[in-house]
Amino acid sequence: MYNRSLASKLYISYAQEGLNVFFILKSMNSKFNDVFICETALPGKNGQSRKLAVFSGGFNKSNPSDYMDSVVREYVGNSPHNVFVESHLDIPWVRVVIEDINGLDFVEYDKQQIGK
Repeated sequence: MYNRSLASKLYISYAQEGLNVFFILKSMNSKFNDVFICETALPGKNGQSRKLAVFSGGFNKSNPSDYMDSVVREYVGNSPHNVFVESHLDIPWVRVVIEDINGLDFVEYDKQQIGK
């Protein structure tokens, strides 16, 4: 179940750590009223940003995988995108979408770590 209070606390904790993080947690304003989205901008080539979106929902659906695929189709329309699902395929309620992964401004990996 979506917990707006927890989402607010997560945002505040990121802000307090001084991380350059901006995200929006909101309910999808569509026929998918039980789906929530977290969006942020990623640096793209030539100064153009790309979106990263994490969807969560469809918890009470008989086929959450198909349902969430429909959510992604509505969200991306005809835009170039990549969709990722959890590696063990045992969490069908989540989808991660990146707008035009080839347009991202990648940098060389230099031992960066998540959370640091």
